Amino acid sequence: MHYLPDNFMITHSRTFHLEIRFYISLLLTFSLLFSSGCSPGEKKERFSFKESLNGVELYEDGKPVFYYQREPKLLSGQYICNNYIHPLYSLGGDTLTDESPADRPYHRGIYWAWRQIYINDWSIADGWIMENISQEVTGLKAESTKSTAQLTADVLWKSTGFQNGAPFVNERAIISLQRKQKGLRIIDFEIRLRALISGVSIGGSDDEKGYGGFCARIKLPDDMIFTSDRGSVVPQNLQVEAGPWMDFPGSFGKDGIKSGLTII
Repeated sequence: MHYLPDNFMITHSRTFHLEIRFYISLLLTFSLLFSSGCSPGEKKERFSFKESLNGVELYEDGKPVFYYQREPKLLSGQYICNNYIHPLYSLGGDTLTDESPADRPYHRGIYWAWRQIYINDWSIADGWIMENISQEVTGLKAESTKSTAQLTADVLWKSTGFQNGAPFVNERAIISLQRKQKGLRIIDFEIRLRALISGVSIGGSDDEKGYGGFCARIKLPDDMIFTSDRGSVVPQNLQVEAGPWMDFPGSFGKDGIKSGLTII
């Protein structure tokens, strides 16, 4: 059986039978309050994107917010990955995410992936470690104004285990945010997955952990704590009762100032 997380919304596609959408928000917090005003004569900047050969970086007021990895990148000499965000920066400019850490070299910043990918009864790929699957970014649209920014990626899932690499899922990832407030930035993720053929199913790991879906591999400062609406959370190997949100604050920078992110 292939499990879908509870926060998935399943609707019927007009072309094929399955469409999945899910929504996640990240709140980036900083312990110092930033002034939203401008000194006399100071030019108020806005969001901007800077494209490179391998991806695109978002800036706010000239400071980096995140980098989206469009082209495939070899991690630890073994895992070919793309379609993820790293680095993700705090409001103070510190890097919050980790890429290809020693304990899990296939982890990659902010990403969304599933261990089980089936067509009918055939296991064709593992999206968690990008085995027998590739994700071709066929379109990347970056839009920004003074107060908003949005990055939209159209992605085709392909596998050598299915019709010599014919696409079987069409993904659209929409990442949007508004200007930061005092000590707070909100980033919204909307991920749409549409089956291009019948019989596609996805799921988390086929064990008691069940991990998969939207993932955040963040750095782990020594003073990091895990908090939900029920209070402090003790990390463990199996699933935890996280509630509607989980907060991850810590000293990510060298100056000891605390920042972090909340996943909602």
